[in-house]
Amino acid sequence: MKALAFMDILREKHAIPWSTEDPTNATPDKMASRSEVKRWLKMGAVRIDGIKVGMDTEIHFPISNIIFFANGAQRTTMGPFELCRIENCKECLGIW
Repeated sequence: MKALAFMDILREKHAIPWSTEDPTNATPDKMASRSEVKRWLKMGAVRIDGIKVGMDTEIHFPISNIIFFANGAQRTTMGPFELCRIENCKECLGIW
């Protein structure tokens, strides 16, 4: 599975950080847009198991962690507990 497709699944499950486009107005219902997630991937702001991933990077499962904005003030780490929110997703079924 490509990184962008995996991030789309995370977006659908509201399992990614809130939008950073307007930090003064960040609320849980302000989900990051697909365009914003693409920018994160292009900028190298997403690391899966410690490796920077781009949009076309092939993701290998199981995943132990995802880090968003590793070098920034808004660093967000998702471990197995948070990732299990999508374990029943038909796209990911059987890969956890």
